[in-house]
Amino acid sequence: MGRILVVDDDADTLLFMQEALSAFGHDVTGAVSCFEALDFLAESRVDLIILDLHMPDFTGLDFLACIRKSHGDLPIIICSGYPSLRDHYRVWTSHVAAFVHKPVDPEILAREVAQVLEQARSTGDEPAQ
Repeated sequence: MGRILVVDDDADTLLFMQEALSAFGHDVTGAVSCFEALDFLAESRVDLIILDLHMPDFTGLDFLACIRKSHGDLPIIICSGYPSLRDHYRVWTSHVAAFVHKPVDPEILAREVAQVLEQARSTGDEPAQ
């Protein structure tokens, strides 16, 4: 299992994802803004970030760029209600691990998370302690 940071400005979606992933045994923290997420990441280590791209404080794409500068290869799953963003150039040049569409199916989310965490472990990245 992994330590996961979910970043989504919609409180209901955030709570849903936290509960769904916790039910699969993950340690999940939520952030309702990119600034809150950055504050958390300054103090804590995670194995994976799940990120909504439409955030009120700055765009998820800008947050992606920031994370890549400070946390290199940290796996990121994009979770968005805008399927057209799946093919956005900045999404894939940021080495996004997966893209999950909203509304989120908990089984699909759990499967994507498991695959991304397994891939990260197989490439030598150690889980957060």
